[in-house]
Amino acid sequence: MNLKKNLALVAALAMSATVLAGCTKTEGNEPADTTAAGGDTPATTDAAAPEDTGDQFTVMSWNDGVPVKWGETVYTAAKPLPDGVTYNPVVFGVGGGEATPYFQNYMESGDDLDIFALEADFALTFLNSSYAGSLADIGVSEDEFANAYDYTMAIGTVDGVLKAVSMQSCPGVYAYRTDLADQYLGVKTPEEMQAKVKDWDTYLATAAEVKEASGGKCTMSVALGGIWQVFSAARTQDWVVDNKFVVTDEVKEFLELSKTLADNGYIDTNAQTWDASWYGRGIDGTTMGMFTCAWGLEGCILIDAAGGVDGPSYGLWNITTGPAGWYWGGTWLAVSSTTDNPNLAADFIRYFCADTETMTHFARETGTFVNNKEAVKAIVAEGGYKNPLLGGQDSYAFFAPAADAVPAMNIGEYDGTVKSALNPVMVDYATGKYASIDDAVKAFTDNVQAALPDLAW
Repeated sequence: MNLKKNLALVAALAMSATVLAGCTKTEGNEPADTTAAGGDTPATTDAAAPEDTGDQFTVMSWNDGVPVKWGETVYTAAKPLPDGVTYNPVVFGVGGGEATPYFQNYMESGDDLDIFALEADFALTFLNSSYAGSLADIGVSEDEFANAYDYTMAIGTVDGVLKAVSMQSCPGVYAYRTDLADQYLGVKTPEEMQAKVKDWDTYLATAAEVKEASGGKCTMSVALGGIWQVFSAARTQDWVVDNKFVVTDEVKEFLELSKTLADNGYIDTNAQTWDASWYGRGIDGTTMGMFTCAWGLEGCILIDAAGGVDGPSYGLWNITTGPAGWYWGGTWLAVSSTTDNPNLAADFIRYFCADTETMTHFARETGTFVNNKEAVKAIVAEGGYKNPLLGGQDSYAFFAPAADAVPAMNIGEYDGTVKSALNPVMVDYATGKYASIDDAVKAFTDNVQAALPDLAW
C-alpha cells in the first residue's frame, strides 16, 4: 500500500497525529502538582450498565485530534448519535504535559463528561482516582481486547481493574538518514544499520566512526531527551515506593552514557527535544539520526525533521530498532465514573480500540500503527505500509515485531513530573555543570522534591 504525497493525505496525517503522545510536546512542561482529587476507585461490578440519559456525549482531550476530531468526523458519521443527543468535544489546546490541571479543574466542576483521553505520562494520575470508572461497569470486558499489545493493556490496568485502553501502539525506533549512513558508514540496509546500533557499546563505537568520517560535522544523534525515552522504558519499578522517591539504576546508567556522548561530541546537547534545532539537525544533515517512535512518523517528529513533504531529507530516512526494545507515549481512552451515557461510552471505546474493521481502516487512511494485531496482520497481508517519508520502507512490517518486543515497563502516577525534573539535569551533567554523578542525582532529587513535596522526604 503506497501513500500519495498530496495535501489531502498530509492533512489526514496531521489530524490523526496531533493528539498522539509525542506530538503534545511534553518535554519539560509537566505541572509540578499532578495529584488528582477524588476518592477510592469505583468497584468493578458484573451488573448490566444503566440506560443512557444524557443529552450530550462529551469527549475530553488536551488538543483537537484523535479521538475528539475523529469522534466527530468518523464515529458520529458511522454511528449517528441517538435523537436528542449532541456530540460535545472538550478541548484545551495544550500539550499533554500541561493537561493535568485542566483535566482536574474540569472534573471538579461537575460538568458533563463521558470519555477522556490520557497520555502515558499522566494516565495513572486519573486512573488511580475516582474520576475514571471501571470499563466492566459499562459492560466492556478485557476479553474484547485480545488483539491488543500486552504493554498497552498493562498501562490501562490498575489493581487488576481495566480502566483505559489504547487505539495505537507506539514502539520506539532509531530513525537515521540513509544517505549519511551510506556516506559515513557504508551502510545500505536497515539490517546493516541495526548491526551498527544493536547495543549501547556498539552505538558508541559507531558514533566514533561517524565523527571521524564526517570530520566532526555529523553527530550520531541529537537531543538527550529521546535517548532517555529508551532508558525510561526499561524501568522495572515505579519512581515512588511506599510514598518515597526512588532513583532507579536506569537514571545513573543514562547519565553516564549522556556524559560519554557529550564529551566525545557524539550528540548535540544544545538541541532540546521539541525545539527548532532538534528538527533542523535532521534537515541539514548534521545528525545521523534521532530516537522517535511510531507516532513520530505521522506528521510530527520525523516529517518536521525532514523539512516537510517537500523538504531536503524527505524520503531519505529509514528506521531500525536501535539498542533496545522500547515505546514512547500513546493515547488511552477512559470512561468517566460520572458518565450519564454508559452505553454510548462503551460503544465509542469498542469502535476505536477494539473493532478490527475500524482499526484497519484507521491504519489504511493514516498510517497509524494501531493497537490491534488482527488489523496489523491485514495491513501486512495487503503489502504493508510503504512510507514515502522512509523512502518506501514498509513501516508496518517493522513495527509489528517491534510492538511485541516492548517490555511491560512500570509506569506510575508521577512519571511526567519526574521526567520534567530530570530534563535540565541530564543536560547540565552532560555538559559538566556537576562535578560528579552523585551531585547530578542530588539535583534531580531536589527537583522532584520541589515538585512533589507531599512525598516522604
